[in-house]
Amino acid sequence: MSNPKPAEELCAIGEVSALTGLSPHTIRVWERRYGMPVAVRLPSGHRRYARAQVALLQTAAELVALGHRPSKILTLPAEEIERLIQEERHANRPALSEELEKTLVAPPTALRLMLDRQIQEHGMRRTVHEFLVPLIQRIGQAWVANEIDIHREHMLSEAIQDVLRAARLQVQRSNPDDHPVDMILATLPGERHGLGLQMLSLLAVLDGAEPLLLGVDLPIQEMVDACAEHPGAALILSISSASDVTTTSKQLKRLRDALPQEIPILVGGEGLPQRSPIPGIQPIKSLLAFEEWVTERKG
Repeated sequence: MSNPKPAEELCAIGEVSALTGLSPHTIRVWERRYGMPVAVRLPSGHRRYARAQVALLQTAAELVALGHRPSKILTLPAEEIERLIQEERHANRPALSEELEKTLVAPPTALRLMLDRQIQEHGMRRTVHEFLVPLIQRIGQAWVANEIDIHREHMLSEAIQDVLRAARLQVQRSNPDDHPVDMILATLPGERHGLGLQMLSLLAVLDGAEPLLLGVDLPIQEMVDACAEHPGAALILSISSASDVTTTSKQLKRLRDALPQEIPILVGGEGLPQRSPIPGIQPIKSLLAFEEWVTERKG
């Protein structure tokens, strides 16, 4: 049993179950058999779990879903569990052309030119689906694996955002009619990755929608105020894999409670809490699913 921590840093077993997709029974069995997760006991006698233990349990659950045996995974050190999940993700990365691999070390200008050429040859929509999605995944994996450092990851991400922003503005300029905003795009407080927003907003305008892009790291009250200014608009959020699942879930619940139920809240991205559906929050499973939603909404 670990030393007690402040109660606000700890999760009850029901919350751990919601965040991991594991039943309370399974969590108790794993703790009893394998010593993981490690619980703390409050002065009241109740058992609670630290956020780090919840995150580790989520990773272990993902490995088990990929075919690893709990008896092998749950007895490993935390760093070994993390190494295994990175290997699994790396092994399943999309195959990319040699040209795309070169962009990891090329100047950002070269990436912009490559993306512009892809758009000219294949169109915006196809470039997003067939070129940008695997490229962004590869950049993220390269950063996790220390193949590139953080400043290069930022440079490449900014170059991609420049191209996406320019493409969206080109579409909007070609259709200058004034339309009411029908969707608001942002990221939660603390989330500073904006690539997902740029992709979603470009696909939205290609499908005839009028998005309002508010950017990253937006306070929840600002989202509530923006929704009040644009009645009928849906709220679209992007969450990266770098986000903390526990914090994200709490923010989403707070946001859902603060907005009228008739305002749709859609959430997508690799950081979306996959195992813990939140009432009133609609997950975006893929870009195609988002496009289908936009088309149905516009129709």
